[in-house]
Amino acid sequence: MLIKTTGSLGWALCLVVAAELLNSGFPVDSQAEWYVAGQAGYAMIKDPRNTPVTGDQAVTGIPNGTISSRLDFDNSLMLGAKVGYYFETLPWLGVEAEVFTSAPNLKQQVVTDRAPGVGTFQYNQPGAHIQATTVAANLVARYQMGAFEPYVGVGPGIFFIRSSHPSYGAGKPGYADADVRPGLNTQVGLRYRLTEHVALFGEWKVNYTRFHLEPRGPYGGVNANYFVNIFAFGVGYHF
Repeated sequence: MLIKTTGSLGWALCLVVAAELLNSGFPVDSQAEWYVAGQAGYAMIKDPRNTPVTGDQAVTGIPNGTISSRLDFDNSLMLGAKVGYYFETLPWLGVEAEVFTSAPNLKQQVVTDRAPGVGTFQYNQPGAHIQATTVAANLVARYQMGAFEPYVGVGPGIFFIRSSHPSYGAGKPGYADADVRPGLNTQVGLRYRLTEHVALFGEWKVNYTRFHLEPRGPYGGVNANYFVNIFAFGVGYHF
């Protein structure tokens, strides 16, 4: 799935570059510019499957080599901001920094695990509050068609995952954990200029990383893929 998504994004980026190269012999209205923007949207996480559970069996009671068949997370709202710059010599090409956050909370659920020599077993997972924040640096390319500007972008991201787990029984107090991982951020969008300086935009982002939450006391840890589709809308100001 990730290979198909990044491959499609690569073709989109190539099409924008080719279109601009073909258009380079004609006069254009575009110019170098800075911009800032606010964005909001909806983040839809792909529930990780076949997730390894880590920890000392003597402490957690979870057999070594246990695999969770599926963990269910909430979809959530996303809020963020971005700042970018299109180059003076190549006004269709630019760089962008963005930050956004969402809350893909772990749902209260019955988890089905598999363990070597034990087989399948189930237990109640009380859920947890998850805060996921991404800081990304993107290479972006646009194609200017009057008021409309389709664009694509791709770049590395730093993903900050923080979890807060409630107590669920004697000997199992609540606790908090965090992880920081590198990953991939991509986007495909369309910008519409309301005026010379003000623009509306909508975009589809795909984020991917793999996070690890450490085992803590009677709780097992997890190694899980973080794969999220985000549909965002925003308003930008272009200088």
